[in-house]
Amino acid sequence: MGGLQVDIQAHRDGEKPSQNLEKLIGLAKKFSDSSNLVVYRGISVDEVPIKGSVLSLKGISGWSLYPNVALGLAKVQLGQHKLVMREKCQLSEQGLFIDEWEQEIIRLDLTKSVTRITKGTRSTPLGDESVYVLDLA
Repeated sequence: MGGLQVDIQAHRDGEKPSQNLEKLIGLAKKFSDSSNLVVYRGISVDEVPIKGSVLSLKGISGWSLYPNVALGLAKVQLGQHKLVMREKCQLSEQGLFIDEWEQEIIRLDLTKSVTRITKGTRSTPLGDESVYVLDLA
C-alpha cells in the first residue's frame, strides 16, 4: 500500500482514483477474503469518538489481522490519541488479502458505528501512553 499512498490520499480528498488505484479497487470488489475475520486498523486523532458515533472511512484502507501492527501505524501518525479500531467482518463483505508479512486486508468505503470503547495504558521506555480500542459494527 505504501507505493499507492499518494494516490490513496488524493482519492480520500475527493479526486478521481488513479489507474493503479482503480485496478486495486476492482480487485478488492471481486474478493471476500475478509469474511468472518477480526481485523484491526490504527489511526491517530485529536478527539476520541464516543460510543454510538458513526465513523466514515472514505476510500480504500488497509486493515491488519494483528492489533500490534495497527497500533504501530497509529503511533507514527500525528494526533493526540491513538486508536485501534476492531471489527469482525461479515461473510459477504468485500476485502482483498494482499500481504503475507502484515496480513493486510484491503477494504473499500466503510461507514460503521462505534459499539464499545475501551481505554488502556501501554508502558513504553518514554512513559505511559493511552490507547483506545474501538469495536465497530
